[in-house]
Amino acid sequence: MPDFKKLSTTIYLAILLFLIPSILYAVGGKGGYAGTYLRIGVGARPLGMGGAFTALSDDATASYWNAAGLEQIKRPQFSCMYSLMSMDRTLNIATYAQPIGEIGTLGFGWLNYGVRDIDGRDISGNPTGSFSDSENAFTISLGKDLSSILLVGGSFKFLYHKLASQQATGYGFDVGVILKLGESIKIGGKIQDINSKIQWDTESKLEEEFPITTRFGISILPKEIPFIFSADVEKNSKQNNKYHVGAEYWFISSLAVRFGYNKRNFTAGVTVVIPITSVDLQLDYALAPDELNQWPVNRVSITAKF
Repeated sequence: MPDFKKLSTTIYLAILLFLIPSILYAVGGKGGYAGTYLRIGVGARPLGMGGAFTALSDDATASYWNAAGLEQIKRPQFSCMYSLMSMDRTLNIATYAQPIGEIGTLGFGWLNYGVRDIDGRDISGNPTGSFSDSENAFTISLGKDLSSILLVGGSFKFLYHKLASQQATGYGFDVGVILKLGESIKIGGKIQDINSKIQWDTESKLEEEFPITTRFGISILPKEIPFIFSADVEKNSKQNNKYHVGAEYWFISSLAVRFGYNKRNFTAGVTVVIPITSVDLQLDYALAPDELNQWPVNRVSITAKF
């Protein structure tokens, strides 16, 4: 019988070595501002902690925050979030994580950002009817432990953007690592949107490149108390550093509160866990800023742990 643990470790190392030239090229490149919806953040729990989730990434949203964290999931999980923002914009996500033994944990995700019923006008300003804008990322991720202290992961994203009657498609990659320093400290890093781009089906075949985003974070989980502290720094190839800080405290195993600081705005959230036979149903709520106008937005997530 083949040694699947050694085989999967070899595959991971090969993938990382293959991606290194692409990562170095992408980080040094410029890129535009396309794909903003991929940098808003997902999940009521992480957003309630100010988006400081790179080193923690211990639930189904790890596919987005840091795929290396998927390895920490030992039970199948399904999570979804709905968020209604200003100007009739919506941000929704559905993610699923499935442990597969020695190979690691697989993650699948769908992130959708859109605006409906946009008033159309011709060059003279006359109404031409309404149209919609929809941006989507379909993600396949894998997280794996290379040792007892090192977790690695990666994601492939298929990108689809539809604006009125025009469409654009493309793809991109994320890679991440988590290093465990003892039982109470985790350090994480992620490079997002490596070579991510979309091409429109217009006559000009316009191509849009997404800026590379790097995130580094630390999480502290004291053994004595049910408390978590996390902090992240975020940088993309076109903007200055952004800082995220968050904390989470569990009063009992079924009730938690959290607070955070996200890009000069405060956040807050709460979790209630409801056991239903063999399934734990987790309800998360967060009050977090709208990326466009910074006003607080209600975010609601539901997670089922099987």
